[in-house]
Amino acid sequence: MQPIPQGQPQGQPQAQQYQNQQYQQNNHKPGSSSGGSSSNSSQHTFSLTSSKSRSFSSLGKLSSSLSTKKYNSTASLLKTDRNPSSASIGSTKTVVPKRPAVYPALLSRVAKAFKESIILSINTKDGLEYHDTFTGKMAVDILCKIIRTNDRNLALLLGRSLDAQRFFRDVTYNHRLRDSINEVYAFNHIYSDDGSTGVNGVFTILTDCYSPTCTRNKLCYSIACPRRLEQQARLNLKPQGGLQRAVSRLSLHDQETNKTLWHETVPQSVLDKLDKKEKMRQELIYEFIYTERDYVKDLEFMTDFYIMPLRNPANNIIPEREREAFIRTVFGGVNDLLRLAKSMSEALTKRQQQQKPVIETFSDVFLDYVGNFEPFIKYSGNKVFASFEHERQQQVNMKYARFLDAIEKKPESRKQDLSSFLIKGVQRPARYQLLLGGIIKNTKEESPDYKNLLKAKEKIEKILVKINIQTGESTDRHKIMVLHRLLGKQTLEERFNFKLSYNNRIIYQVTLNRKRDNEKIDLYLFEHALLLVKHKIQNKREVHKVFEKPIYLPLLFVNSGYDIPTVRSVIPHRIDGSIVSDTGLKNRTESTNYINAVSGSAPKLQINFLGLGRNQVHATLFADDVTNQNQVLQQIYTQQKKLIEKHDIFSLSKYETRRFHGNNKINCAVPCYGGKKLLYGTDSGVWVSTVRSISATSNEKICSDPTLVISKLYVTQVEVLVEYSKLLILSDKSLYEFDLSCTDSLDHMKNTRSGKLILNHVSFFKTGICDGRLLVCAVKTGSTHSISIIEPTNPFDQRNNKNKNKKSYDIREIIFSSDPVSISFLKTKLCIGCTKGFEILSLEAGKKESILDEADPSLDFATQRESVTPLAIHRLDTNFLLSYGEFSFLINGNGWRTNHNWGIFWEGTPQNIALFYPYLLAFEPTFIEIRDLESTTLLRALVGENIRFLHLNEHEALYACEENGYDIIVSIDFLNLKPKPKK
Repeated sequence: MQPIPQGQPQGQPQAQQYQNQQYQQNNHKPGSSSGGSSSNSSQHTFSLTSSKSRSFSSLGKLSSSLSTKKYNSTASLLKTDRNPSSASIGSTKTVVPKRPAVYPALLSRVAKAFKESIILSINTKDGLEYHDTFTGKMAVDILCKIIRTNDRNLALLLGRSLDAQRFFRDVTYNHRLRDSINEVYAFNHIYSDDGSTGVNGVFTILTDCYSPTCTRNKLCYSIACPRRLEQQARLNLKPQGGLQRAVSRLSLHDQETNKTLWHETVPQSVLDKLDKKEKMRQELIYEFIYTERDYVKDLEFMTDFYIMPLRNPANNIIPEREREAFIRTVFGGVNDLLRLAKSMSEALTKRQQQQKPVIETFSDVFLDYVGNFEPFIKYSGNKVFASFEHERQQQVNMKYARFLDAIEKKPESRKQDLSSFLIKGVQRPARYQLLLGGIIKNTKEESPDYKNLLKAKEKIEKILVKINIQTGESTDRHKIMVLHRLLGKQTLEERFNFKLSYNNRIIYQVTLNRKRDNEKIDLYLFEHALLLVKHKIQNKREVHKVFEKPIYLPLLFVNSGYDIPTVRSVIPHRIDGSIVSDTGLKNRTESTNYINAVSGSAPKLQINFLGLGRNQVHATLFADDVTNQNQVLQQIYTQQKKLIEKHDIFSLSKYETRRFHGNNKINCAVPCYGGKKLLYGTDSGVWVSTVRSISATSNEKICSDPTLVISKLYVTQVEVLVEYSKLLILSDKSLYEFDLSCTDSLDHMKNTRSGKLILNHVSFFKTGICDGRLLVCAVKTGSTHSISIIEPTNPFDQRNNKNKNKKSYDIREIIFSSDPVSISFLKTKLCIGCTKGFEILSLEAGKKESILDEADPSLDFATQRESVTPLAIHRLDTNFLLSYGEFSFLINGNGWRTNHNWGIFWEGTPQNIALFYPYLLAFEPTFIEIRDLESTTLLRALVGENIRFLHLNEHEALYACEENGYDIIVSIDFLNLKPKPKK
């Protein structure tokens, strides 16, 4: 039995393989070895023990050639030794093998363990990206782990047994499993719903002996015992004659039929005149042209043997109602590819006939067609949907399955199935790049073809980039389509208020475990959110359900170890006010033993998820190995950081003092004198501090030590009437008026005595301009459900100087049917938010009416509630934006909802709303949501402790929060952005 070679990377031009064969024939020496195998090639045994025990790392340490943008990137994984074991049978050092995780002779169990253990990722081959794939080396590593052996050749044989049953396939459909990092494989029938692998059979090499007295440490009497070689190795016995296992060479080595080479078609006299590089150049050009002809034949075969019979109504293979849609989905773009390939093949063949036997130039012909390669991009984008529909139809339509089997048995198909033909349109551009690269290497720079070759290679590389982008986007769209199918699009949107559009890319995907019953949880990391899906077998079918409420990344915190995160513990993990996950590994015990990674005794590695919001999410899941655990943390952290950098739309400035803490916390604050001073309202009174910038070019500001200017208890609201130079203060439910000049005096007792009482029993008040008049609207406490409207007198109006000593105010009281909770000023009317909804108040007539028209059934979600919390109303062009404590939506002037697809459902329970078009801010005690008004997307979330909204102007909002035990004030400025650091 010959040792199994590691395999040559697929995609190497045939001419290059011919050159390698010639080199090996000329330089082979007796006793030399190739492929990393033993020099003794006449006899090979599969050793279950080795003279030197290899310490394997965990599954996550498999290396893979992946791009950095991949949704399941494993580029940071550690590399492991991949040389196959070559221990001699007579070794004196033996290792007691541990019991395999599954019985390795039963292929169905091995296949199930393999599918659960393998990490699907995006791998690149010949310039093309293949999603949900794995490498040959990774497959062999997993099989070694499952059957607990260091013999990679034995694991490779086992893998080829799975390959033979079409459990997985080479992405190029060219060869079977090879132990190589350069070979890429994908599962077949990955869309099955029953969770079965479709693999059955017995791998006899790994079966147990039928003799009940057979043990590992005693030589079995049976010469056919599967353990015999292992027993001889343990007892230091030389292998004896007897029955030998016959293994087909074709199962170990790929025998590919050599195609006609260029040097076989030209006279020897022509070959003698050419140097070695020119011969190689001609071989590659010849391969370029004849493979193009073969490509045309494959497309014609697909048209004649698949498309036309399927479209023929007489055959009735596909039901009539879905026939055209099926052909359009599976074979869409084949006709365009055929037309393009035919014309280019004819042009290349014509050039070959004109210049043969030695072709001087051909790249100009290729350049004439490379600009029309758009069908390749379109076809590649549709490939994932074509494969899905093909496999779905194959499972539900037995007539279609029998039709496929019949076509595959035809000699014209060369034993290739439909999937191998469908992939050719995707792989052909990569073949162009590979051949052009080889031709350029063997073309002299002074050749007239050299510059055109460089242009051609540059253009085909750009085409490949577009193909990879299109394929990635299509794969993500397809996965979202599958998620909608499994979870229910309506369930996601109505139950969880989570809209998953086809524009949302999947960054990372992995399967984790729950500690209870070892339930599998699929983690999907999107660009904007995290989705956890649980799946289990019910009634022999695999059922998928949402495990926890989807969490938007700005509200997500993830860490490892046994420290369960809380709202307070995530505060230190912030960048520009937004939380990011903790990437530190804090495992109590770590196991990196490769063999123990599958066994149930291996310790699970804990990952904790915290989702902030109205209904906080607390979830704990477990990874199988350190690498998976680290990848989850790193991927989430990286994407959160990208979102922060992408949505750098405001500037944060802190007004920090160490005056306010404990019982003297900040209840309210307002700037005055153009922002040069800052007034604080606390339980002890009104304080003032001077604000100045650090430098003329910096937005950073510092505050002087606050000074008490008014001694009033329980100050909950402060407002400055700049036009009247007045200061309004709400102290202990009483509304007072002060002169603004008192903020310049340090005599707080005198300032306090100067105040004038306006109104008692006030819950809160708000000032604004309505119908051209400055008004103060105060909401009364108690069960009166009323507001008092006050119009302050202008001290600078000479008409009011006669009544200068008048202390009373004209107060107008309006009663409502429910408690007012918010006040908004429109152009000519007031909008009062009550617990039963928004009401419009006309100042002239005193008429009140509901802003929503109950005749609109689309507003039932707002009008049918017993109690709501109206927060604010804003005018946006001809529409009005209504914001409640639960949601926001748009209505027109008649009270009917507009744009039914537009709506914001708040993640938290906001108490205040601020609009900085095109951004909408919602303030709640734990975080501030910043939404985009166009897409309703949650762009950022500013997390803090005990957040309180303070003040709002045209471009800035102030809020207070606790930090290190003290109250500080933070400014969100959407106008004066901080300069970004140079990269």
